[in-house]
Amino acid sequence: CAGDGGEVAVTAMRKLLTDGAVPDTWAPNGSSALMLAASVNGTHAIKVLLEAGATIELQDALGRSALMFAAGNCALDALTVLLDAG
Repeated sequence: CAGDGGEVAVTAMRKLLTDGAVPDTWAPNGSSALMLAASVNGTHAIKVLLEAGATIELQDALGRSALMFAAGNCALDALTVLLDAG
């Protein structure tokens, strides 16, 4: 994940998405890329994923969405970005 949105990681993410990576890709732990970015307050990564078509409403096997990941980790900037996005 891009963590706090480090420019190198976000640039790599943009390149992967431009080359056809699926924005709603799932990690081995069952979380989406958007959920992982939200959990670490990665606002730049969240914006890139949303621009690429990531689905905010996706839920993991426990019914948690990216919004819940952000809230559970006190990732206030991520919460704001997700709420503003819809």
